[in-house]
Amino acid sequence: MKHHSFLPLLCGIVLALGLGSCSQDVTPTTDTTSLWPAYQAANQKYGYINAAGEWVIQPQYDAAATFSCGYAKVYLNGKNYYINTKGDLQQVTFDSVDDFYYGYAVVSLSGNYGMINNGLTYAIPAVYAHLGQMSKEGLASFRRSKSDRTFGYIDKSGTEVIQPVYEWAGDFEDGIACIMQGGKMGAINTSGKMVIMPLYDQLTSIGNGCVLYSESNKYGLMSTNGTQLTSPLFRAVGQFLNNGLAPYCLSGSKYGYINRDGKEQIPSNYDLAQPFSEGYAWVMINDQYQLIDTKGQIVCYLSEGWHPVSLCHNGLLLVIGEDAEYRYITPQGTPVFSWKGGSNLSMPSSSTISPNYRASRHFMLGQ
Repeated sequence: MKHHSFLPLLCGIVLALGLGSCSQDVTPTTDTTSLWPAYQAANQKYGYINAAGEWVIQPQYDAAATFSCGYAKVYLNGKNYYINTKGDLQQVTFDSVDDFYYGYAVVSLSGNYGMINNGLTYAIPAVYAHLGQMSKEGLASFRRSKSDRTFGYIDKSGTEVIQPVYEWAGDFEDGIACIMQGGKMGAINTSGKMVIMPLYDQLTSIGNGCVLYSESNKYGLMSTNGTQLTSPLFRAVGQFLNNGLAPYCLSGSKYGYINRDGKEQIPSNYDLAQPFSEGYAWVMINDQYQLIDTKGQIVCYLSEGWHPVSLCHNGLLLVIGEDAEYRYITPQGTPVFSWKGGSNLSMPSSSTISPNYRASRHFMLGQ
């Protein structure tokens, strides 16, 4: 489940110098803003570079995240802010903020959660003990109070459209949301109709119209209407971020890639495999990281001691060396910008199926 905050936010001491604009289809992993957070060792601050490695927003923040819906979270003098693509600090009055999903972001105030639109004004007041992320379907999970342990779904106007009857409720994706009822996992559609009966120990939407289910410690794929696509054959399956391929492990410790029908498309030759992003995926063989394309062809290698930090993000990838040197590179391995220090890295989600590896398309540097 996604969480809403990372640090307290300063209340209303700076002026908003322009509001962002946002397509309703934008999430932190699909935003196409061509600005990347980077570090300047001389003043120990973070700013934003362009694809040529030039400073666009000068280094002035103690931490900086990638953009979502025209805004990025930054950390300055012990407080969190949003900035727009000009680097202007935005006036807000919340205790904590989250990234924007489909034009809305979860915020907290006095221990309760609400939701703002991309004009930074309330869409849903901060009266809930829990709010999930807004979905493309226009619904978010909620829990009314800390003493109320049941979850339901709310729409963009704040109307509770699916009543809180579930023991847990995930975010909607591909028209369904995974829920827990009676201690088992199932899935509902946007009308609240059960489309996958609550029969499973684990159930997760992994994109591309697929749901991952488990039986007897093995995983299989089904469609969003509950039609079984594969029997539970796999030891692990990752996400279909794009390109219609997901990393998987059938047995043992080797990874490859399958399509939504469970058919192998790239052989299981890897010790580690990440989801594809923008047509590229990190894999590892014999402790060496490689970037491959959707045909399994090697695009570039990382030198010994270098590791991937991020998936491909608007045409650049972030990697790190043994001496704590960070470097943005192109998919072909061409260096764009590098620095040493500023080594703390926070990523809001992990998209790996290997327990010892984290990489995300959306990330924050410095906290």
